[in-house]
Amino acid sequence: MFQISEDSSPSPARRAPTARKKKVAQSKPRKPFAERFQVLRRMNRNLLILGATAILLLGGLGIFLASRDKGNTTMTREDRVREIVNNRYFTDLIASGKADKNVLLSSWDIHPYGTGYIGISGKTATWEETEALAREVGATVYKLDPPDAAARTAFLTWLPAVTEELEGETHWLLDYGEPKVISAAAVNRVSTMDRKRRVIFYWDHSKSNL
Repeated sequence: MFQISEDSSPSPARRAPTARKKKVAQSKPRKPFAERFQVLRRMNRNLLILGATAILLLGGLGIFLASRDKGNTTMTREDRVREIVNNRYFTDLIASGKADKNVLLSSWDIHPYGTGYIGISGKTATWEETEALAREVGATVYKLDPPDAAARTAFLTWLPAVTEELEGETHWLLDYGEPKVISAAAVNRVSTMDRKRRVIFYWDHSKSNL
């Protein structure tokens, strides 16, 4: 009679394919993890690059702000005033005896505007002194009475930008014939005419200096 062995498990040779299949099955999840690892590495590298760029930009901005010299701004204004005063309009004005060149050159600033020029006095004056100060430079006190609201708004937007360094100061002008002061974009009535302020001048280029 034949004896049946109690150990009926397959031989090692037969079990090998199953073991290989298990190893293959176990190795499949590793690929997605490797991909995720690579993505994380790329993200970290990109974040490092962005961080380094931000640091460089902020550092450069800090150096720029720290190295700004207000004296350079003053020189820029002085150069602009000198250049404008030396143009044909002002040299004719000076030659005609209607303006003092030294007082013109002492102006805080002068800019072309509309059909003429707008200036801010270097000196300060009470309201009673504004007309005499304007005559010294051949100008008039600026009249804020443009023919339309858009022109008024344009002036009130433009002036604060060119007088940014004088923030907090008020300047004399005329508003529909009434003495008023302007600070930033606000025009206000005054309670006293005796306070000294800078004066806003206007030179009308369309009128002859002769």
